[in-house]
Amino acid sequence: MTETCYRCGLANVHQINLEMTFAPTMAEPVYALGKASVCFDCGFTAFSLTEEPFQKLRESVSAKGTISASAAELKDIKVA
Repeated sequence: MTETCYRCGLANVHQINLEMTFAPTMAEPVYALGKASVCFDCGFTAFSLTEEPFQKLRESVSAKGTISASAAELKDIKVA
């Protein structure tokens, strides 16, 4: 079964490897390796963090109070 795009509904979605750095304001950067689903038609991209970088990001943000998002909101970040 081919994955369809959340935004445009077309079936041109591919998994790609990614390397990301999250740099919360006034906090130590968090590095994460993972996979993203990318629609090659409209460009919509979605990814989830694995537990280790997610935990580090959550702790970093909680310690510094730099953003108001809850841990649940950070769990599945979607980039448009």
